[in-house]
Amino acid sequence: GIEVLKSNLNYIRVTSPIDGVITQRNIEPTNMVSSAMTPFVVADTSKVTVNVDVSERIINLINVGNSIDVNINSVYDHPVMGVIKTIDPAASNGGSFTVKIEIDNAEGLLKPGMIAHVSFTEQEASNVVIVPRNTVIEDDDENYVFVVNGNSAKKVKVTTGIDDGKNIEISGVDFGDNIVVSGQTYLNDGSAI
Repeated sequence: GIEVLKSNLNYIRVTSPIDGVITQRNIEPTNMVSSAMTPFVVADTSKVTVNVDVSERIINLINVGNSIDVNINSVYDHPVMGVIKTIDPAASNGGSFTVKIEIDNAEGLLKPGMIAHVSFTEQEASNVVIVPRNTVIEDDDENYVFVVNGNSAKKVKVTTGIDDGKNIEISGVDFGDNIVVSGQTYLNDGSAI
């Protein structure tokens, strides 16, 4: 009688095998539950994973364990650091490779399904001069900038490097040179400024 009912109560307690947060509840009170049914989905959100598809042009430039900046604009106004956890060894039918990036989520602010933006660096350089792209003037296969020289502008030929469309790396000027970044298209070598 009553002892059998008390014993059966032990079988109605559902315990998650992991600590986490219930992300789905597929049953309602009084529903019958079968072994083929998943009553709850529990996720450990202390770390979250971003899945991103990467082209073959980039895939050999990254490695498991690399740190990478991830932007989640709905939560943070600055990039957060992620770590590459896995890289698919083969391309999908679309020709891209899936990369999984893990991000710490101890504060619990990141929720499954949020949109993240990831940028991979194809090239990088150090100890170089970077200027806004429109600062460099192109004329007959020659690139130049105007450098402030006293009260006049001096035309200085430069060699360009990495260009991200907004900023560009240049060489041919010295650190500390004041480069004209506005109105330079109206200047000539020696123009008063």
